[in-house]
Amino acid sequence: LYSFQTSVGKLDTISTFTTKTTTSSNENIISATATSVADNGSYEIDVTQRAKGHSLSTGVFSSTTDSVGTGSLTFKFGTTDYVETPESYNSFTQNADIATATVNIDSGDNSLSGIRDAINDADIGVQATIVKVGTDQYKLVMTSSSGADKSMEITVDDDDTTDTNTSGLSQLAFNTNATNLTQVQAGQSAAISINGLGITSSSNTVVGAIPGVTLDLNKADTTETVTLTIAQDKSGVKELIEDFVDKYNDLVYSVSKYNEYNEETDVAGVLFGDSLLRNMESEIRTVISS
Repeated sequence: LYSFQTSVGKLDTISTFTTKTTTSSNENIISATATSVADNGSYEIDVTQRAKGHSLSTGVFSSTTDSVGTGSLTFKFGTTDYVETPESYNSFTQNADIATATVNIDSGDNSLSGIRDAINDADIGVQATIVKVGTDQYKLVMTSSSGADKSMEITVDDDDTTDTNTSGLSQLAFNTNATNLTQVQAGQSAAISINGLGITSSSNTVVGAIPGVTLDLNKADTTETVTLTIAQDKSGVKELIEDFVDKYNDLVYSVSKYNEYNEETDVAGVLFGDSLLRNMESEIRTVISS
């Protein structure tokens, strides 16, 4: 009875019958999911660029325990106009939707690994990692969330009183006054077109560009157009109906077994003649019939 009840529950809402499936001609480039509000149809999608986070690297340190410096690091997020060659930090425009964050570095966490942990523990949308680039050669790499408008500007309040030179905590400065970090990767937004309409996204998970559909941009490929098809999930509904039929027949069999009486052996089922069982069976048959 419980199994039958569970099966009925899966068919108890209209959304069960409006479930949609998505089919991508190349899931290595685009995969997708759709809710019941998505319209059936086919879309031609090009992914010319995936979103990436802004990534900055320090110079080389001989050990992860090397002392860097003390003071504070202030992170602002926005759009950076920076050219690597020839180097030119032209401007920074802060994203008003993302708050400024300050990470304090004291004598207990002023090593390369300590700074990494302090940044990660602050949970400000920046991931700090240490990369070993050679024998006794380590770099601290900081990466922001993806999107061209989430690039980092880092200013330093160095306890050695000089905030822009290449010693102490100032080694982590990256702003219009000091570019002591190396830009490993520029922040960028995803760029796609859907049926010829250009769209940008700060994330590689695009929600709402097609109503009711979530697109996952797995790879950029300027040479291939992906066909995405949205259709009703008939196979899923069929499976639920078949399960309902099986569970109902199982219930009818069980009721019959527990309520039977064998005249030849004079053996009765354990619930033979039980009024609750008879009433339950009658009510369920009435509901099914109606």
